[in-house]
Amino acid sequence: MQVGTLAYVLRLTDKTVFDPIGESLGKVRDFVLHSTGANQMVCVGMVVDVLTRKRIFVPMSRVLSVKPGQIVIDGVLNMRRFKQQKMETLAVSDLLDRQIKMRDEDGRAYIQDIALELQKDGDWLIKKLYVKIEETGSQKSLFSTQPKFYTKIIDIDDVISLRHGTEPQSATTLLEEWEDYKPADIAEILMGMPFKRRAEIVGQLTDEKFADVMEELPETEQARLIEEFDIERAADIVESMQPDDAADLLAKLPQKKSEELLDTMQPEDADDVKQLLKYNADSAGGLMTTDCIILAPEVTVSEALAHIRQEEIPPAVASLVLVTRAPNEVPTGRFIGVAHFQALLRVPPHQPIGEIVDTDAVFVYPEDSVDEVSRVLATYDQMSIPVLSHEHKLLGAISVDDVLDHILPENWRGYNEHMRVGDDIKAGADGK
Repeated sequence: MQVGTLAYVLRLTDKTVFDPIGESLGKVRDFVLHSTGANQMVCVGMVVDVLTRKRIFVPMSRVLSVKPGQIVIDGVLNMRRFKQQKMETLAVSDLLDRQIKMRDEDGRAYIQDIALELQKDGDWLIKKLYVKIEETGSQKSLFSTQPKFYTKIIDIDDVISLRHGTEPQSATTLLEEWEDYKPADIAEILMGMPFKRRAEIVGQLTDEKFADVMEELPETEQARLIEEFDIERAADIVESMQPDDAADLLAKLPQKKSEELLDTMQPEDADDVKQLLKYNADSAGGLMTTDCIILAPEVTVSEALAHIRQEEIPPAVASLVLVTRAPNEVPTGRFIGVAHFQALLRVPPHQPIGEIVDTDAVFVYPEDSVDEVSRVLATYDQMSIPVLSHEHKLLGAISVDDVLDHILPENWRGYNEHMRVGDDIKAGADGK
């Protein structure tokens, strides 16, 4: 590569990393910076999501070329999971949207992108910043009380400090980059950040997105994060979670905090969670959710399919329509059976689901063990299974992912820093 090559980190984030023969190795997620002076930083490597869905560190010394839409690397890569160290700064996660102080500008300035420049010695240094700057004085509009901003590219020497400002760092640009990420992917990235930055970012998510991400985090981490927010915001987030996940979270909190949250939540949401908290966490009752599709037998197939289409219903739970006598809210009237999703697709839309219901559906009782639930799901190839009282009333349903979350090791997601893969991969001529 030519000395003086400029690479803007935001333009390279999410771009594919290739080996010299064109094999895709993963995607760029961030850039790792080390401070070399008061206002100087060198980029020592990239954080890359490899095809095994793990974030690893790739030294910049392995980079052969930086082109629009791709980065080509060579050499041996260590497959150890990346974990940010105290002396390291992440360009995207830690610096974007951060307020800085400039030498010749009075208004507040915020970093929008960072340009790395290749030096003669092979180092990549921060040389330029793309910033937005608040208009001040005569530049500010007389017809608006909202601050106005303009953007420009500046040299790093025009900045007094890259870490100026005491206000929390915004995550606007970062969240825009994550717009299409799955909650599990966001959770994976967050767990590689310092806790303070993690809390700043999730605090700027919508309640629904926050809840989705929370459900992908370890329960101990959920409890730490929820303690960072005032009781009203915390209650809104818990309400947006699946009832079984909310119950698991509250069980991890101090009793006083848990009770305070339940008192602040909407009564109908709190009642669902309270019902689940009555059961042992290692039982079917502790695993089940009350957020499932429960319909009367006279409901038509087209109406049932409309319920299945609801985005907030998890796919595994939506695989079964649970048919009961009134009332159709847990605890329901007498359980009749289930209408399988595929069966609904094979009959006329106007047909009542009571005519195609499977009355021999398997089920479990709330006191049944996790092992028993796993055995029934595996034996009958079920994605979910109803939980009934001994009076044959429906109490909820358990999905296969709920069981997997419970029976897998606590660190199965790989967030534990000690859960590492020691093998190296060769990104070279043999493509291995």
